[in-house]
Amino acid sequence: MRRARFLALTLALVAVLVVTGTEPVPAAAAPCPTGQVLVRGRIFDAATGLPVTTPSGVEFYEPDGSDIDGGSVDASGRWYRCEDPAANPAIKIRFVPDEYRPEWWNDRPNLATADELVIPPVGSDPVVANAWVTPQGRVLSGRVTNLAGAPRFASVNIWRLTATG
Repeated sequence: MRRARFLALTLALVAVLVVTGTEPVPAAAAPCPTGQVLVRGRIFDAATGLPVTTPSGVEFYEPDGSDIDGGSVDASGRWYRCEDPAANPAIKIRFVPDEYRPEWWNDRPNLATADELVIPPVGSDPVVANAWVTPQGRVLSGRVTNLAGAPRFASVNIWRLTATG
């Protein structure tokens, strides 16, 4: 009897953890107004593969380079925008999160080479454009010496510590 109760409680706890541990659909990803298509994605750190959790920015442009207002980004790097394919059949996206190098979608360095993200017809599945951005580098320089200051040949390893360890 005691063992059965323990097993039932354990299974109940596992079920609760599974349900609460699943990632909820953000409110930001709510359906778009009639006549528009959802364009969404998430920003990840290219070095660690973890989501970017610093304040993030996403900029939207027409293929000719004209700025498009709008879009939202949350604290976990998720972003979204509702797009009217009749008004903008394609857009270009630039990711500019704090402490990272600005990059255009699909790892492009500038507007001229940026890939266009084609907006499908209304009623299509959401368009997903995730990005992996590179941390802005800081230059470390110096010489390896002994305690007396004499130069020594040596190997140096450097690791980047993230907020999550």
